[in-house]
Amino acid sequence: MFALPFEAAGFRPEHENSQVWVLGVAGNPAAEKFEERLNASDGPSLVVSAGLAGALRQGLSVGDIIVGDESEPRFLEEILHGEGTTWTRGQIHTVDSIASTHQEKAMLAERTGATVCDMESARIAKICQSRGIAFAGVRAVSDTLGFDMPVPPQYLAHPETGKPDVPRLLSSLLKSPSKIPAFYQMIREASLARKALQAFLNNLV
Repeated sequence: MFALPFEAAGFRPEHENSQVWVLGVAGNPAAEKFEERLNASDGPSLVVSAGLAGALRQGLSVGDIIVGDESEPRFLEEILHGEGTTWTRGQIHTVDSIASTHQEKAMLAERTGATVCDMESARIAKICQSRGIAFAGVRAVSDTLGFDMPVPPQYLAHPETGKPDVPRLLSSLLKSPSKIPAFYQMIREASLARKALQAFLNNLV
């Protein structure tokens, strides 16, 4: 399960029993969409919530894979014995909005002790727990602890639509052209993180 189309782009599971759900929104709207999909389905035995995340620890690099502490033990057992799977177990802290500056991420790190932050994992895990469905959280680091996003995050993917606000995004960059190189860096690194996530998931399903 992915929140946003960008995170899921290019991923095609080979296992016939695997399904890919792309919710098209982030945060709490994603949890609502997820519950709607569950109500309309036969009910999966395992849900893997996958996507990108911001680092809350020094030493994490773009593309590093974090498997959440709350993940189903049998899922962890499977990836422990998988070939070509490099990952770190850690706490995925779920936030209401993207932590876009190094100050925000440092404050979250100090307050929670988490490894990375995202906007969906805890919400999806809570729904799965209430329905007796096994859950696993998998995140790829897309921005390091010290990285500041050069544009407001809601311009990149609005939580309620999952789509970029192109006019405001362009306007923001035109007003501060010195941020354009950092913007391209952010896009490149998000793409690298997505490829790392796809490679990891392709070893599992």
